[in-house]
Amino acid sequence: MSDNGALAHPIVQGRNLHKVYRLRNTRVEAVRGVDLDIYPGEFVSIMGPSGCGKSTLLNLLAGLDEPTEGEVFVAGQCLGGLGEGERAQLRRRLVGFVFQSFDLLPLLTVVQNVEFPLALVGTDRKTRRERAIDMLSQVGLTGKEDAVPDELSGGQKQRVAIARTLVTGPDVIFADEPTGSLDSVTGSDILSLLRAAVDESGATVVMVTHDEHDARVADRILRLRDGRLSTREAA
Repeated sequence: MSDNGALAHPIVQGRNLHKVYRLRNTRVEAVRGVDLDIYPGEFVSIMGPSGCGKSTLLNLLAGLDEPTEGEVFVAGQCLGGLGEGERAQLRRRLVGFVFQSFDLLPLLTVVQNVEFPLALVGTDRKTRRERAIDMLSQVGLTGKEDAVPDELSGGQKQRVAIARTLVTGPDVIFADEPTGSLDSVTGSDILSLLRAAVDESGATVVMVTHDEHDARVADRILRLRDGRLSTREAA
């Protein structure tokens, strides 16, 4: 965590967050009254058993889902006060995502996948190609630029996904079980890349995990049980 992180205003805030799903005649409260503050330059892990609401909470904080009750603020902006187009614009400008499923575009090459978010914000072709190649070098994928995702291992796909996330220089990275489908050695490499995004680039990382070892890479651990934050602790 950056030295002044604790003195700064939170970059992500949740206030009295609730999320209720209705499955046929059953009411499922996935998130129950969560309050939290996450500061710039901080690495936070959210952990707990399967089904406790971790991914639901992450989706609420990232603006990918809307709370049934409560408010989310990102960089001081209340997401509930924004239209869908405005939320999408904020995500493109400030937020990056890393998912367990990689979510790469299968018909694009590795370098085209990394370029893609830059194309969405109008970066010129030469600049985005240069930045994508540089980012692939930083995640150890020099020489794989023209491969397609099906030609890569799971670990290489996750590296591409992280390069695609980092290439825009996001202020906040939301990572949902980013090592869940990887072996322990490759998973450790992916955690190191996320840790470097905090330590070297000053990004904020919010990571969901069920793995205690992975969680300890963070500065702080938030433990969720039955949709509620049960404990907050230093990692």
